[in-house]
Amino acid sequence: QAELQAGGRVGALEGAEVTGLPVLLTECGGVGFQSQAANSENTQVFAYGELPTTQAELEERIRSIATDINAAAKLQGFVWTQLTDVQQEMNGLLYFTRESKLPITLLAAIFSGIGIRRGEE
Repeated sequence: QAELQAGGRVGALEGAEVTGLPVLLTECGGVGFQSQAANSENTQVFAYGELPTTQAELEERIRSIATDINAAAKLQGFVWTQLTDVQQEMNGLLYFTRESKLPITLLAAIFSGIGIRRGEE
């Protein structure tokens, strides 16, 4: 059970019986990124942490998160937050206009590798 605690907190109410229940990561991702053109147009946006400055850096961060998720053997599922940018946040995999920040085939390859661990390929 200790490996399921974040910051010393158990992810269930005290007294709850969680044995045998799936462990889910219900919010992850949220890597902010804007194209150079978008950066010059809108400076009033929110993102988590320091922004990647290139698509290559964005890809590296997304791959890193995917690798960390995949390494958590007890996880049974995850929710990537968020799919698209919204007016005040730029943490999506797609821009507000629904254009992909990285090629869709690349994102598909990254995310389809989650859940496949060494020896299962």
